[in-house]
Amino acid sequence: MVAANATSGQADDGKSVAEGTWVQSDADRERSRGLSQRREHPPASVPGYQIKDSLGEGAYGSVWLATELGTGKNVAIKFYTQRRGLDWSLLNREVEKLAVLYTCRNIVGLIAVGWDSDPPHYVMEYLENGSLSNLLEKGPLSAKEAGRIGRDVLMALVHAHGSGILHCDLKPANILLDKNLEARLADFGQSRLSHEQHHALGTLFFMAPEQADINAVPDARWDVYAWGAVLYQALTGEPPYRSAANEKRLADTQLAERRLETYQQILRNDPRPKAHWRTRGVDRRLAEIIDRSLQIDPNLRFPNAQAVLDALDARTRHMTNRPLLTLGIAAPIALLLVIGTLANNAMSAAVRSAQDSLLERALESDAVTVKILARSIERELEDRTSELRKVAEDERLAEAIEKEAGLPWENRVKLRKVLGEWKSLVDEARKRQNLEPDTSWFVDDAEGWQIYRDPYETKTVDKNYRFRDYFHGRRIKYEKDQVPADVGPIREPYVSMAYLSESANAYRVAISVPIFSSTRDKVIGVLARSMSLEQLLAAYKPQIQAAGKTNQVERTIALFDAHATNPAKLEATFHLLDHPWLSDSKLEKLPEAERTRLVEEVLQVDTNHARQMIQLQARVNTGNTPEKGFELASLDRSLDYQDPVSNVDGERYGGTWLAAFWPVGKTDWIAVVQERRSTAKHPIQQMELKLTQYMRLGLLFCCGLIGSLWYFIFRVLSDQSRGNKPLPRTT
Repeated sequence: MVAANATSGQADDGKSVAEGTWVQSDADRERSRGLSQRREHPPASVPGYQIKDSLGEGAYGSVWLATELGTGKNVAIKFYTQRRGLDWSLLNREVEKLAVLYTCRNIVGLIAVGWDSDPPHYVMEYLENGSLSNLLEKGPLSAKEAGRIGRDVLMALVHAHGSGILHCDLKPANILLDKNLEARLADFGQSRLSHEQHHALGTLFFMAPEQADINAVPDARWDVYAWGAVLYQALTGEPPYRSAANEKRLADTQLAERRLETYQQILRNDPRPKAHWRTRGVDRRLAEIIDRSLQIDPNLRFPNAQAVLDALDARTRHMTNRPLLTLGIAAPIALLLVIGTLANNAMSAAVRSAQDSLLERALESDAVTVKILARSIERELEDRTSELRKVAEDERLAEAIEKEAGLPWENRVKLRKVLGEWKSLVDEARKRQNLEPDTSWFVDDAEGWQIYRDPYETKTVDKNYRFRDYFHGRRIKYEKDQVPADVGPIREPYVSMAYLSESANAYRVAISVPIFSSTRDKVIGVLARSMSLEQLLAAYKPQIQAAGKTNQVERTIALFDAHATNPAKLEATFHLLDHPWLSDSKLEKLPEAERTRLVEEVLQVDTNHARQMIQLQARVNTGNTPEKGFELASLDRSLDYQDPVSNVDGERYGGTWLAAFWPVGKTDWIAVVQERRSTAKHPIQQMELKLTQYMRLGLLFCCGLIGSLWYFIFRVLSDQSRGNKPLPRTT
């Protein structure tokens, strides 16, 4: 069997088997080598045409460039000069097929035939850019260009198949390109009619595996395979399965039948070609079309060129729709992101604003509460001081001290009687008001000796307390044996610093007033009443806590003794007087040294808040009250207060608190009302949680709606792209 030896645009020059042209015998090879020299003159003249130049020589003749005299149009004239061994039916078939297909733009046009001439010839249109094979010598084409040329070839095949003609030798050398690089199918010398049973051989590496069987019947799927191989080479630079090793295997096989068998083995046993998947610009759909066209099993291949064209057109529609699909996907996502971001930012801003407002209102409420507390304590101290002053002004008390101060305890009858009557009256009055009685009453003489105490305590009576702050009022803690000689009794009512009571072994404060002589010219003693601050605040804690619970907050009350040691530098010593954690029972269990260290070193306000409290205290004491100075609003509250008790009980009192501060009258005390910041923010956090849930549900609903729309749109587009008829699955 002899394959086609010449294209419509140029003659075959006797290529090797590895390059895809079959030869019949050694004589044929010799004859082809003899044609290597081109003719200098055309073999004959053709009326109406001026022959210009030789385009190529082949085994059966030559092709010449000529100009049509009437129109000046360039044409190609193919002369059949080599008559020895020429199969005229084979050559005649090519002309007949071209005559049938002349109306197709994508097939080389036949212009005239001269079979009666000597030598015989036919005239066809001339294509300036030669064959696709020549173009591919410069390298692979882009995916876009290869796809365009592949579609042109498919149009030619569809027209040929529709006319009942199978090409049977499709390869780059048989695809010619016009001046616009539009493809034209040529060389129908091996073509067959669809009903013919006569076999036709194609070209190696472009021929379908079943076509390599000399008993095979022509099939449209042969052209489908060849088209896939052409497009594969256009994209990758090499036809599928062609390699140096495979070329050598074929070249080493002498007999044509054995070469065909070897070729079939190569296609069936070698790995499937995949280079086109790695080619830039080749999308999945185009790669799958090539894969299906190159299927070894013809049943898995496209059934004909029309099916391939339909798949290629579906890909084109998909590529055309892809920007719209991308926009249809990206736009809703971008819209959701923008809306989600704006909604989240708006929600965050609203939450922050609401949180700031809530914290501000909470602090304002705490500030009002702490001022009420401080003023209540101040009035309580004033009331107790006023009661003591009445007692101290009783003439009987001064006479009793003057007469009985130097007598033993059992002889101080009048002193005990006068003070006993007064204490009973005060205790009864406090009882009627549901108030706790004082811890103790006591009197020190002008030298600091304790001459009276109720309840009586042997540990303290007739002991000297000149060193006590309540006695001298200097706000200095003296050691017992280091009291300066000029220390004397107070001359004005005074609230002491906290001290460790020797009788109760617990911290106390005392309110003391001077007792003047009956002549009112000197101080003869100091009358004091002691109490724990827990007792002092007992009446106010339930009220403040109840008010807090009404507002769904839990407040904690604390009281500090803040004595400024260096007012200019805002330095002070802090003593925690009262706190829910700080009870006598806790302190009584500790040794005195540990108790002192705990109160004076551990339970201390942090430096920043200590300075803030001292500055507030100084401004309030100088009359710069909120009504006169709005800047106090930055001193009487804090958003990030740290409870000093967190140093010993972080589990209950750790974390950040909202706190408000206010000085207690003319004392060095500072009242604190605090509430957990997390608790204060809880309503806003709950609101934020609900808003977040609603926003997520809204976004999920929008995503679901968009997803449903995408699903139906993709279904419709998928059906349209497949012509409502899904293609078989490739393997």
